[in-house]
Amino acid sequence: MVISTLYGREIFWVLMIVMLILLGGNDGRKTALILVLSIIVITLVNSILKDLLQRPRPEIPSDKRLVAQDKEFSFPSGHASIVSGCAITTAVLFSNTTKRKIIVCLVILEAALVCLSRIYVGVHYPSDVLGGILLGTGISLGIIEIREPIYRSVGAIWKIMKKN
Repeated sequence: MVISTLYGREIFWVLMIVMLILLGGNDGRKTALILVLSIIVITLVNSILKDLLQRPRPEIPSDKRLVAQDKEFSFPSGHASIVSGCAITTAVLFSNTTKRKIIVCLVILEAALVCLSRIYVGVHYPSDVLGGILLGTGISLGIIEIREPIYRSVGAIWKIMKKN
């Protein structure tokens, strides 16, 4: 659980995005783009909500802590927001073959482990994690809905860059 909480967000998803870009073909690159945009928006909204709501984290005595106590507020869980948003994005955009469905199952399992680990190590209440899941999933589904104009904009920018 400690490994999931420490590495399941940044390390796993950075590697996943790189693999999608390098090995996922056109669908993988498009999925990676939506993942990056989702992570940016989720991070911004999550930070704003934490500052507005200012819910303290669970109190764990220092001799019982499994990980260092985070300094920021607790609700919603940033880890849960990002991994659930990334998992839903991957499930929606990158599951059109049997191999990809297996990847999606593994990604969902990874997201579930990260979410559970945040409660297990004592840095979040279950409601923090649930709020994070709902936030990340909602934002990612919203970005997925507007993906076509995003793809066109990025394609136009790419063409301009190639000319110069």
